[in-house]
Amino acid sequence: MRHDPQVEVVCDKCGDIAFWEPQYVYSDWSGTSGHFDTTDSAFSGWCRSEEWSEDGDKTYCPDCSDTGE
Repeated sequence: MRHDPQVEVVCDKCGDIAFWEPQYVYSDWSGTSGHFDTTDSAFSGWCRSEEWSEDGDKTYCPDCSDTGE
């Protein structure tokens, strides 16, 4: 069985874990080539939608986002 990739995201303050599933995007209109979008901007979009936050190279869960240090 095959599964789409998941990226484990760990809060740098409390160790809470979430899983980000990058979207598959196509490189052109023909639909013959594509890739999973693991760009920084795609990850930042996921963080905003899940209420996680980023501070440089650190990532904080929703509970720690207000006090991320």
